[in-house]
Amino acid sequence: MASNDGKDWARPNDQLQCEEREPSILESYYFDKSDMTESHTGTNNRNEENETDRAVLNRANIFIHVQQELPPEITALLPAGLRDILDLDSTAPKDNPIASTTTDGNDVKKASENKEPDILLQKASSLVSPYNECCGRLRHLSPEFEHRRNLYADVVSELAGTSTCKNLIITSCSENPWNPLLKPIIPYPTLGDPSTWPVLTPETIGMASPRRTPVNNIPTPQPPITVGISRFAFTESQGSVLYRWQENEIVSSDPYEIQTFLLFPFLIFETVGGKDIVNLVGAQNAAAGAGSCAVRLLRSLAAQADNIDDAPRLVFTFTAEGEVRELWVCYWLFDEDKDRTCYHMTCYHMTCLGVWSSTLERDTEEFLRAIAIILLYGVEEFLPKIKRILDRASSEAGPA
Repeated sequence: MASNDGKDWARPNDQLQCEEREPSILESYYFDKSDMTESHTGTNNRNEENETDRAVLNRANIFIHVQQELPPEITALLPAGLRDILDLDSTAPKDNPIASTTTDGNDVKKASENKEPDILLQKASSLVSPYNECCGRLRHLSPEFEHRRNLYADVVSELAGTSTCKNLIITSCSENPWNPLLKPIIPYPTLGDPSTWPVLTPETIGMASPRRTPVNNIPTPQPPITVGISRFAFTESQGSVLYRWQENEIVSSDPYEIQTFLLFPFLIFETVGGKDIVNLVGAQNAAAGAGSCAVRLLRSLAAQADNIDDAPRLVFTFTAEGEVRELWVCYWLFDEDKDRTCYHMTCYHMTCLGVWSSTLERDTEEFLRAIAIILLYGVEEFLPKIKRILDRASSEAGPA
């Protein structure tokens, strides 16, 4: 498994346990003082900040759980194994945990024909008991950073290190800022049909307010854990096409402000204790912002495809606070209401798919299996779709 950074989080492969220890003086003071409760003022301030952040997201057409029921076209794109966990209706073949109802069988390798996916799913099963036990011990004695550290070291890193994912996907446990240009722009409000506006005289124009550059108040994403496609997963010709598109600002693939080896992120974790994230609502806001940026990368790629279904459209995010784990899916829809001023404006949605507790063994099993299936989706469906678009562009361009 390749990883950008975060060497301080790395662990030996055989060190998958959580040692019991006595709480430190600081931990005892913080957690045992029942009368030391948070002030109402602090709580209200954080709630107001979360509401403000969500209002900013809404103005940029980023909506969190507004679409409580997934549109059928999006449900059909979910991996079949994930739909099974979530008890969603599906007509996808049951023998392939990552196949979708809209995917051609020739495009996606079936699990029955390739034993590699079994290795990843078996690895996820083997991590259930130790991870569940460790989360139980960390429940009251450790700060959020420890939960995040164990999530990366004991789960994400272990699963991404299997032979199924090696050299194809890459993980990052840094909080390096993403490219701020990826953030959806907050549009100026429009006042109906411009042809109906009054004609401005020179005097009126002179009194008008000076034109201002739109200010994007959406926080720049800095997710603590990100999973995406490795640069080394592409052939020389595919990489050449992607490089030309990137240089000419046709397609964006690298989410980070500083160039990395991680391209097209498809799985993002936002946890409490990260930068400026103090509760689960804050993690949801951050996940929606990062998810919309990742979806915009896919939209730029879809613009080069013959059909919108030829490009991947889904990005998955997990939010976490303590033992709570939430799974979300991010996607885009077009507003086709002709009577509204945002006609054909892109709306970015994040819909909750499931919630688990990492201290319950059954929940932990489903949570880890969901991560494994999403990684399989990245390897078996997400990456091949990107490659086919690049191959088509390379063949049309001809020899250099």
